Amino acid sequence: MKIKSKRNVICDKKSYTLIHIDSKENLIEGSYIDIINDEKTIYKGINIIDIVDNKGHFTITIPERIRFKNNGNCFIKLIDNKLIEKCKKKGYCEYFNEDNYNIEEIKYIEILCDKFNIDIKKIRVHYLNKYDIKTGYPDGTIDNLKNGICDKAFKFKITQGMGGGGRGSNGFVVEDDVNDEINKKSELRNIILNNIPTYKKNRVIWFSKNNIENTRRKINIYNNTINFNNNTVRNISDMKIHFHDMHHSISGILFISDEYISQKSSGLVTFINSGVQKECFNKEEMKQCDITEKGKTLLGILGLEVVPFCRIFNNYDTGNKLFNKDIAILYNREFKFDLVDNIFLKKNLEDLIKKSMGEGTIIISHRLGDKDIVYKNKEKKINILKYNSYYGGKSKTAKRIDVYIETEEMMFQFNIRNKQGGIYPSHLMCDFRYL
Repeated sequence: MKIKSKRNVICDKKSYTLIHIDSKENLIEGSYIDIINDEKTIYKGINIIDIVDNKGHFTITIPERIRFKNNGNCFIKLIDNKLIEKCKKKGYCEYFNEDNYNIEEIKYIEILCDKFNIDIKKIRVHYLNKYDIKTGYPDGTIDNLKNGICDKAFKFKITQGMGGGGRGSNGFVVEDDVNDEINKKSELRNIILNNIPTYKKNRVIWFSKNNIENTRRKINIYNNTINFNNNTVRNISDMKIHFHDMHHSISGILFISDEYISQKSSGLVTFINSGVQKECFNKEEMKQCDITEKGKTLLGILGLEVVPFCRIFNNYDTGNKLFNKDIAILYNREFKFDLVDNIFLKKNLEDLIKKSMGEGTIIISHRLGDKDIVYKNKEKKINILKYNSYYGGKSKTAKRIDVYIETEEMMFQFNIRNKQGGIYPSHLMCDFRYL
């Protein structure tokens, strides 16, 4: 369907675009379209909210302001609604590709990369809008880009972040792709099969996908140890391997069990996201620089001290967050375990990391770009080499405490902070990334 003309309008302080087309074919209200200019898709997955037929002259309404030059070679293409819903979940999943931009746009991005010291190869682009991009760096990494950039002249919206999309660790979309791939002959299927016992390899029936969000894993602190409820591999898996069962010749008991796969797909992956406010950190107690016994157990395992921990949040609450810099200077710790003899701290942290990876054996499949990293959780060596604690976060003034744990292959970041819009801590989180 060819575009004849377009115009942007504002109604009730909202921006809309009216596009006049030569025919409407199968378009209806609620349809999704791509806009194509000179055989290049310049907008993806745009929703139509209204269609007007004025004696054979058709006008569609788009609930946003879009910009392009109509050079007589612009068209719209109808997209299947099921496909667009899947596309939406991909989010910022594409890398910057110069072929999708004109010379002026490329120069603009290059100037921004030089100004903010951004690696252009790390930039992530939204699957449905090539002008909506993320830097490819974690939030807060680039100080001068805290509020992002919205450049009307070049149509770009630029914000900090690693990109990705879907649930959890860039969830459903990548799981769909991986599940399809391992259900047919592929290199990844062979890698997965090499992580299961030999006697099972030839008895695989198929790989199924779990479309349900992972079960909540509540933290459980008892007898000076930390565990996570509902943390079995069955509950935390994203995919399951099914086998032809074998029977014992005498007892008739099945003895081939299922195997489970946890699929990851972003550079930074969350392992733990557990509420701790009720069990560990009572607001009124913290104002007196005290916490529950369970809270003291948690801080002890993480190598943190109670009083400076409480003061970080108290100072923030009373508007004195700048005082937290003094606390950070006094209490932040950094050391290598081969130079410091602290066996108990090292063991406690290693146990916490292993427990967070799930009870039982699960195959971790991690897709990073065009690379797949596959291993069994119980076979991953967790040998901690370095420890860093940051009261007030790395900025020394935030309402959080971070602990960075470095192993030979991975970096684990524990943080205790409020995720509910308040000040006093509500959650313990642990992310990891590969070094």
